[in-house]
Amino acid sequence: MHNKSVGIVVPIYNAAKYLEKCLHSISIQTYKNIKILLIDDGSTDKNVDKIIKSYIQKDNRFIGIKISNSGQGVARNIGIEHFINTDKTDYILFVDSDDYIDENCIEELIKNIDDADFIWFDFRYKFENTKPHSNPTSIENYNLQNKITISNTDWLELSA
Repeated sequence: MHNKSVGIVVPIYNAAKYLEKCLHSISIQTYKNIKILLIDDGSTDKNVDKIIKSYIQKDNRFIGIKISNSGQGVARNIGIEHFINTDKTDYILFVDSDDYIDENCIEELIKNIDDADFIWFDFRYKFENTKPHSNPTSIENYNLQNKITISNTDWLELSA
């Protein structure tokens, strides 16, 4: 299982303020068989370009492309096409440019994926200059803390 490859798609638009933390969190993953596609969605902030170039130069797992501003959905679709057709990987993970992931995130993903078609990660909001939210996360709200897999029927019942 540990030979599975993971393609990470990071759509970026004017997120220089958060991008360094995001890319650093990806670069230090304990699971190493990853490829990272940075898609600059027409950012006007020149610092974004500098940060992208610095990661491409220091870590050959990072690839960058620039497109005219088309939106996050288009950028993600380009990432999907890239990891299906050009630089084939077993799995695709999306990480938004203003988010960051724990250093063992992908290792845990690979350990627990089995034959799942979709993995849902939980998250907590963290706003600048404020304390983290104390509201329950989605997984806590649905009381799924100990579940690794839920069926389609379970999901539909939860979503109703």
